[in-house]
Amino acid sequence: MKKDYSEIQEAANLFGRLIKLKESKAERPKPDRKSRLVKVLAELCGDAGFTDALLLDSEGFVMAAEGPSREDDGLAALAMVLAGALEKISDMPGQDEANHVCVQPDASRKITLTRFSLEQRPFFLLTTGPPQTEARESVEFSLHQLQMILAEP
Repeated sequence: MKKDYSEIQEAANLFGRLIKLKESKAERPKPDRKSRLVKVLAELCGDAGFTDALLLDSEGFVMAAEGPSREDDGLAALAMVLAGALEKISDMPGQDEANHVCVQPDASRKITLTRFSLEQRPFFLLTTGPPQTEARESVEFSLHQLQMILAEP
């Protein structure tokens, strides 16, 4: 079955995730932080069509991962190379701070790194998927959820 990547379908998926999020806030014990981070990444992969999603801290350590790839260490190393590229781009004269970089190593795969901060500490979300995958709204929604979980004491 072919996935519909239209903006309407993505909006419907986001609305469904919002409803689930609201329903999940009922009084019940919270799962541990890592399993909740993995759940957000799994929902992102499912809704947006990504193959893999990794959450990394500022040192490049994988905090949570979702997807069939068992290349977490290799993807984490690549994330730090791309993070260095973001720094270089941000240092260019007249350039605002860059928070998003995308590479396509071959015709079948796209790798995207998004930097976000929480209390001035950088984190990174790395996603892999088919080249046609474009889901900025889903990524932004997931970043918000990840920040909420990471901000908890």
